[in-house]
Amino acid sequence: MTQSGWVGEGPAPAGPSFREWAEAHRVQRVASSAYSQASGTKGGWRMDLGELSGRWRGTWRTWVEPDKLHSESLIDATVEVLFGGKAGLLRYTAELDGHVDGCALIGVTQDESVVDWLDTWHTSGLVMSMRGPKPAGGRIEGTTTYSAGDDDWRWSIEVGLDGDRLVIRHYNEGPEIPRYLGVEALMDRVTD
Repeated sequence: MTQSGWVGEGPAPAGPSFREWAEAHRVQRVASSAYSQASGTKGGWRMDLGELSGRWRGTWRTWVEPDKLHSESLIDATVEVLFGGKAGLLRYTAELDGHVDGCALIGVTQDESVVDWLDTWHTSGLVMSMRGPKPAGGRIEGTTTYSAGDDDWRWSIEVGLDGDRLVIRHYNEGPEIPRYLGVEALMDRVTD
């Protein structure tokens, strides 16, 4: 690996190193003092990527139509904090019309939140990149659009801790369909 972080063959491509890029884009550690509530009790969202680190298990529900539950299963997940707290990698397995593997890369800058999400059922292994404001109210939020036929739809996500529970919610919205809950994962920490 070179000083710029390049691990490919031959010389590193021209451009800034990751550190230079991060400084230019004001990437910062998500500190609990900046984004979490003082109270750690249930009923209040809080966000500190360091607190997400570890193994999680809970219930995963999916709706493909408003108010019509399609599937409910166990979800097993791990969260690894990356780059000194600047990002987090969530990996999970669940069941939804068969086995599902998925992951999300979560990052935060001073100006915005970014969640790059993919799984083997919802996105068919393609990355869905969602952007939102910097964390507020203790959660990371992001939204994107996607095409379904001739129409553009909106998909959004929120990730955070509610008390000691990791909560992930996805919402779907179509041209003639108001925003509805599409996916909900409620997970408790696994302790060995």
